[in-house]
Amino acid sequence: MVVRAQASKLAYLPVASFIQHTASRSPTPGGGVVAALSGSLGASLLVMVCRLSAGKKSLEHLKEAMQARAEALMPLRDRLRDLVDLDAAAFDGVMAAYALPAGDEVERSAREAALGVAYSAATEVPMEVARLCLSGLEMARPIAAEGVESALSDAVVGGLALHTGFHGAAYNVRINLASLPPGNLRQEAEEALGDWPSRADALLAEIRASVDERLSR
Repeated sequence: MVVRAQASKLAYLPVASFIQHTASRSPTPGGGVVAALSGSLGASLLVMVCRLSAGKKSLEHLKEAMQARAEALMPLRDRLRDLVDLDAAAFDGVMAAYALPAGDEVERSAREAALGVAYSAATEVPMEVARLCLSGLEMARPIAAEGVESALSDAVVGGLALHTGFHGAAYNVRINLASLPPGNLRQEAEEALGDWPSRADALLAEIRASVDERLSR
């Protein structure tokens, strides 16, 4: 098993090691890490579709648009990759706060404050993952509608991966809500969870409908 000290960069582990570590008894990498990775992989697939489309002579009229879409997706892909490790670190922060002593009133107060900070970080990370995956789904819509036909399955898998990343992150936000101190972050999280999921579902439905229609021609 890979210990956390050796896995400070989960996103850079060999694939087989990452899979093995995810299946271990260690709570990290967990669902939040996998959600961020799913989003990054989805964005990567869409970059590939854009590049393939930009290089297709029959789609010469879309070359600049596809290149621009690839350029827009790459920082999103890279940030989601970075959030893989940030999510694990945020979870470790919560565990560290719980491990603080609580023997007297001073210690209990310090522990409660540390937990508030830790849970805020553990909510901010999946909130960013969800927001980025939602942006990726918006970018995926025209790629699925216009991209090269030989990569239609890649476009829809990219959309599905971003959708999974979004909902995985949203569940991580929800599970932390009860532990969040009152304030702007809690209000923002509650508002986002009310609107974002339906937007993500609608975007995926459009992506799938577009691909299904093109495959049936």
